[in-house]
Amino acid sequence: MTARPRSVSIFQSLLGSLGVVILLLGGATIALTFVGSKQTAEDLAGVLLEKTVSQVELNLRQFFEPATRALELLRGWEAAGLLDPDDAAARAPGWRARRTGAG
Repeated sequence: MTARPRSVSIFQSLLGSLGVVILLLGGATIALTFVGSKQTAEDLAGVLLEKTVSQVELNLRQFFEPATRALELLRGWEAAGLLDPDDAAARAPGWRARRTGAG
């Protein structure tokens, strides 16, 4: 008894081939999505880090700006000979009062 080869209709063959193509395309799409999303996440993380660093630098600059200006003013006074380190209380009479909270 010889076995007859099983006959497959054209419709079944096309349907099977279409299913394989759909699965391959779906797999390729998913793979590319994951690869692309990883790169996008890294790019976004870099941009976010750059913006955060810029904002922190700006905030620090604004925080220290009054002290920097005061030091530049003192440097100018010192260069002009207006500061006497031995007579600091006489040059700034309200300093001690403001510091202790009196008057």
